[in-house]
Amino acid sequence: MTKFKQHMEMSNVKKQIRERLFGNRGPEEPKKAEPTSVEPPPQKFTHSSSSPSLLYLAYVTLAIAAFISIVAGYFSIIGLTEIFYAAFWPVAIMGAALELGKVVAAVWTHQNWHTFKYYIKLPLVLILVGLMFVTSLGIFGLLAKGHSAQEFPISQVEEKVKNYKEQISFHKDRVKIYRTQLTSLNEAMGKYTELGAVSKGIDYTQERVDVIQNKIDVENNKIEELQNNILTSKQSVASIEAKLGPLNYIAKLIGADDSLENAVVIVILIIIFCFDPLALLLIILSYQHIKESTRRPTIDGTRHLKEEVLELVLQGNYGFNKVDIEKMSKDGLVKVANILR
Repeated sequence: MTKFKQHMEMSNVKKQIRERLFGNRGPEEPKKAEPTSVEPPPQKFTHSSSSPSLLYLAYVTLAIAAFISIVAGYFSIIGLTEIFYAAFWPVAIMGAALELGKVVAAVWTHQNWHTFKYYIKLPLVLILVGLMFVTSLGIFGLLAKGHSAQEFPISQVEEKVKNYKEQISFHKDRVKIYRTQLTSLNEAMGKYTELGAVSKGIDYTQERVDVIQNKIDVENNKIEELQNNILTSKQSVASIEAKLGPLNYIAKLIGADDSLENAVVIVILIIIFCFDPLALLLIILSYQHIKESTRRPTIDGTRHLKEEVLELVLQGNYGFNKVDIEKMSKDGLVKVANILR
């Protein structure tokens, strides 16, 4: 029974091939001598859809994409833990799980895009967009914290300088008041002089002038001390301001020179919108290329087509010979190869 079933299966395959190639009329017999079987070609033809260098490039791209994805995930997890600092480990575990799920979901969605129904594709796409937003949010939080930590000493110094300037303004106002008093005393001395009581005027004004002058000297000393404090405070953050110098030029370049914070936000947004999408795209592209390179392709009509079809036919003992194959068209050869393979 087993041999009978194998014989029937072989007959069905032969019948299917002949019907698809020649219809019900069958192949035409040659007019000359009877065809003789031909030995298979000495070398087996193997069809490759990608050169080794491109396949190597695909693996390198996949490794780089995985590295970018890991870095983006790490930045995102650290940023999320900074946002939800009270629950560090739960947030870290959740972020790692979401990052892995995002990569797997992206590959599966790309792989089965034409087979998935719309009610599966739509939720997957929305989830992927949401997960990319979460990753970007974490990266934004991390980079924003880094900039804030760098700029914090400068903000402290700016507050001190502002306070010093307010004190200087206060002491300058006091100096103006004392100078007004000196002017009044000088006017009083002039009146005493007009009345002929110069000695009395000197006794009245000299002591007061000395007291007011001493007050002016004290205020000027305080002003000088505050100005020295301002200079010292600015020197303490000069190195940090020098490191932020390139950011000032970037702010001018993008038209946000009125506010350094706006420039920082724009730069961070550019980074996060390139970081995670780049990783996912490279993973999908490299995976697709590796898949296409490693799977056995369908014959598409190369110059070795007849040799490969002949080899497939002879290996399966389907009752065809070289004469039958030479008479087939290119489409017919492709049909036979696809059926047998």
